[in-house]
Amino acid sequence: MKRLFIFLVILLVLETVTGWGRIINVPADYPTIQAGIDASADGDTVLVQPAIYRENINFNGHNIVVGSLFVTNQDTSSIASTIIESILSGSSVTFNHGEDNRSAIIGFTISHARRVDGGGILSRNSSPRITWNIIKQNITNWVGGGILCDSSGAEISFNTISGNAGYACGGGIWCSSSHTLIAHNLIYNNTADP
Repeated sequence: MKRLFIFLVILLVLETVTGWGRIINVPADYPTIQAGIDASADGDTVLVQPAIYRENINFNGHNIVVGSLFVTNQDTSSIASTIIESILSGSSVTFNHGEDNRSAIIGFTISHARRVDGGGILSRNSSPRITWNIIKQNITNWVGGGILCDSSGAEISFNTISGNAGYACGGGIWCSSSHTLIAHNLIYNNTADP
């Protein structure tokens, strides 16, 4: 029953978010997630095979779904085995070009980002869906170790957010001037220095 529920949720997200655009496969069609995003158009899905992707990605205004195989198989092991690991100073995943709720990041482990603010995921002036991810061990020198929402209408649901640090505030999640929906997440062992 739980698998059926998860399948229906993912199916609904894909249908409403993408409008059934084309599927871009990483690494078969493009070697990196960012290259897949850059080649996409609104409504597309960038489907990512299990591996460690050492890159920072930015949706750059594309209203697309970027998802692991979890979106097709509902197997949570796909989340643990499809990893975005930041290699540069900056957020691992960035939404900052007005992306709306057709944009989504689904089914990844997002870890080891270091940034002034918004370590794991930064949503600024955007309203993406952030769902079914493991967001862990990201660090900022300011706020939002795991996720930072600034003037954001993000939907943050069904994630595990743990072991992140914001040296000022918001070790797990920090929201400012936002109307963010936060529901059904497991948030624990995040730290901040008030």
